Amino acid sequence: MSIRTARFTIQDASKVLMTQWAEVREQWDDAAARAFEARYIEAIEPAVRAGLAAMEQLEEQVGRAKREAS
Repeated sequence: MSIRTARFTIQDASKVLMTQWAEVREQWDDAAARAFEARYIEAIEPAVRAGLAAMEQLEEQVGRAKREAS
C-alpha cells in the first residue's frame, strides 16, 4: 500500500468513525457517553490530523528522493 493510499484510508476511516459516533450520541446521552467522548473521541481528531500531515510530508520526501535517484 502506498503512503497516499494509506493516508486516504485513514482519512476515510476517521470520517466514518465520526459519523457513526454522531449517530451513537443521538441515542447515548449520559455522563458515561460524555466521559467516553472526552477521553477517546476528542483525542482522535487531532491525532489523525497530525498523522495525516506527517504522512503527507513523508510522501513528499519519498517522491523527492525517487526523483533525485532517477
